[in-house]
Amino acid sequence: MFLFWKQISLALQIVIVVAAVLLFSILDPFGLLKSKKLYLEDTPINVQSIREIGQLITAEYYGEILNSLQQSRIDKVIDENLNLEEEYNAVHREFKSAINELISDKETIRVSKWKLKKDLYNFFYYKYSSLTENPYYQDYITWLTEKMDKNNERQLLKFFYKDPAAAMKIFNSFSDHELKTNIRKITEERLNSLSADRKFRRRQIVVLGRGWVKAGIDFGRFTPQNFRYDKAQKTIHLIGMEPGILSCTINPWFIPEKQVKGFEVVLVSRKANRPKYMQIVKEETLKKLREKALEADILEQARVNAETSLKDLFS
Repeated sequence: MFLFWKQISLALQIVIVVAAVLLFSILDPFGLLKSKKLYLEDTPINVQSIREIGQLITAEYYGEILNSLQQSRIDKVIDENLNLEEEYNAVHREFKSAINELISDKETIRVSKWKLKKDLYNFFYYKYSSLTENPYYQDYITWLTEKMDKNNERQLLKFFYKDPAAAMKIFNSFSDHELKTNIRKITEERLNSLSADRKFRRRQIVVLGRGWVKAGIDFGRFTPQNFRYDKAQKTIHLIGMEPGILSCTINPWFIPEKQVKGFEVVLVSRKANRPKYMQIVKEETLKKLREKALEADILEQARVNAETSLKDLFS
């Protein structure tokens, strides 16, 4: 009988303990059992932690480029003249702005210390020194002087000052096409000169370059201004964090374990057997690899992949 009541007492104690635990978990008067999960809206963004992500690579392009010394030098001439075209256009716009200001500000010139007949040229060089000191200005002004049928720059400036309506009519008739035509003429002359050079024809290097281009987002300069969280929509906005080319590489060995070289020399002539020529070829080959990656829409692929990666990262 004693053993029976002992078992009943133990069973009641167990029931009481279980009931107490269930009641405590339901009421939770001290909030001890509430979820401790941190939500984005309640947690400050740790900028340093995001910076530590570094470069998030979201797309890669692998390619092979067949290139030569001759083609590299031709490409270099073309690239330099494309840059020249941009410089000419910039000088053209700045000159037009200066001339318009000069025409509308005649009274300032009259009352200044400058004597118009003798010193208009000096005044122009003094006031617009940033323009006249541009390394492309003299080439541009030589072209413009010939186009406007003047003997020299002094006559050209005087024409703009004395008869602005007639001068600007001629000046404004020049289109961007005419500037580009002049640049193309310079380019053709340089390419013809290059092709006619015997040394150019004899110096030959042909290489096969194998490498990769990696694109993605660089978090190295991430700041709070690059981040915004829309609490209502529960949406993260990364501002100004656009995918870009992170690296473009052709290593000495593309696949070391299989002895596949990054740069494989297909042909080299005795006249071109110098380090500087090989360096020219390597630089242009790397540039072509980058261009091929861009043509293959590596940045668009990087953007698509980045959206998925960042969604997983910040969820």
